[in-house]
Amino acid sequence: MNWKQQKSGTNNILSKVKFTSINTGYSIGSGGLILKSTNSGTNWFQQNSITTDSLISISFLNDEVGFIAGLNNTLLKTTNGGNDWNNLVLPDSVNLYSVFLK
Repeated sequence: MNWKQQKSGTNNILSKVKFTSINTGYSIGSGGLILKSTNSGTNWFQQNSITTDSLISISFLNDEVGFIAGLNNTLLKTTNGGNDWNNLVLPDSVNLYSVFLK
């Protein structure tokens, strides 16, 4: 119903926001930026994404398991709520624009 502007703490371009619960959310963007909030978006802190490529799409299976897709063959996976991100190796060099988990 109501929107309130929040500061991300970065000058990077943000491309997506995904909340896995009422408190926990992620935002991704240019330069491999991954931000996480644990207080409904009031504050954001940066996570180590292990890439500098632009990140385009994010999806979570549950609070712990998630994937991020991006440019230059970037596909990242976390199994611990974003504390660590691992790069999944793909067979061809492609730009990934979407990742979706059901």
